[in-house]
Amino acid sequence: MSKVYTLDKNNLSEEIFEKGSLKCFKCQSNEKLVKKTKMLSCPPVLVFQIQRIVETGKGFFKRTDPVEFSFDLKVVGREDEKRVEVDYKLYAAVYHSGDLEAGHYYSAVRRGSDWYICDNEHIWKCRDAKETSKSVGEIKTPIAALCGVPRHCVEIVDMEEGIIYDDCRDVTTLSRPLQVMVGTDERRVPFYLLTTDADMIDQDPDDEEPRLKMSCGHAITPYNLFGHMRNSLINKVKSSVTCLTSGCNQEWSMNEIIKKADMTTDESLFFEYKISLNAIFSHNNDTSECPHCGQFCQRQQNTQAVRCSICSPRKHEKQADFCWDCKAPWVPNHTCKNRDLEAIQKILNEAPLKTLDYSNIERVPSKRLCPNCRTLIEHERMCKQMKCPGCQTEFCFSCLTLCVGSRLQCSGYSKECSVAPVQNAFS
Repeated sequence: MSKVYTLDKNNLSEEIFEKGSLKCFKCQSNEKLVKKTKMLSCPPVLVFQIQRIVETGKGFFKRTDPVEFSFDLKVVGREDEKRVEVDYKLYAAVYHSGDLEAGHYYSAVRRGSDWYICDNEHIWKCRDAKETSKSVGEIKTPIAALCGVPRHCVEIVDMEEGIIYDDCRDVTTLSRPLQVMVGTDERRVPFYLLTTDADMIDQDPDDEEPRLKMSCGHAITPYNLFGHMRNSLINKVKSSVTCLTSGCNQEWSMNEIIKKADMTTDESLFFEYKISLNAIFSHNNDTSECPHCGQFCQRQQNTQAVRCSICSPRKHEKQADFCWDCKAPWVPNHTCKNRDLEAIQKILNEAPLKTLDYSNIERVPSKRLCPNCRTLIEHERMCKQMKCPGCQTEFCFSCLTLCVGSRLQCSGYSKECSVAPVQNAFS
């Protein structure tokens, strides 16, 4: 879509009924009903809604093709029979990231020459347009062209974590090389699997979309099968994929799903690993992650104190023993702390390493806890001096030394210093 909108007679018209569904009262001929909108004056604030949800014969889906628009818009109107020209400046945009089933709303708001992105919890400054940083959505197009597939068949993933990255994610925050999962634009059904039974999701026996029978005997299209499998494993984080037919709930094997959804090798490898990962967290009470290195550990005989076999040989690790329940370092007469710290520790462990450009310091964890109030903070840009948004404490993001009178104590903001290791959320 090359332009967001043009105020001409075509775009300000909306077809209400298709031709043939309405008869003219005078001549009784079949006509279509069209609603036309006319601007009588130029309002102080102009709001456009871009229709991204469209309906096809297969149901509703969200368009994901990019929208390009100018920051300036000149509108010609009439007030008191006089021609009036009004120049509008783009002030804000509200957009949705995700699909019809899940996602998030964001707003971009301009303040002076700077843009800020807002969600439910955070506000952060948008990168300058001159910078080379791109989003996941932006790099999908050249990757798709290189792979010879449509853009919607390409996903940027993290195989080890079982993550499919959202289109708005900044590529510079991802580990390299990027992991790409290539799908298919056409999911075929072998003739011997075809059935005329209604799809368990659409419930339309007259639908011409090819359908196949699952092992439980209920029918589904390969596209709906893949979508149901993806939703179950990614959005709902389930450890199994089951039939949606009321009263059935039979579990399908991944081998069956891979074959009948006509999945590519990339898709098969990713989702087979993902369902295994989900099973580890949901079913196996004797397997969990080490809070220090992130590797999976197993415990024996339901003991609370666990020793990580990876961390133990490392001499610099002061404590490789941790509590199975709360993941805090194990000490005699240990009492469990807040379980939310486990999630915070996981974020700290998995935070990508970055270079603080202004200070020329490499391999710094991009997420830290404030040394004073323990607020979780992410470094986006500029130098190493950080001000906590919670308690207003200033500190060095690299070595974690506190500032005195807003002045760094380790070195100047543009000079190197030591890099403190990943913090322990439980200490």
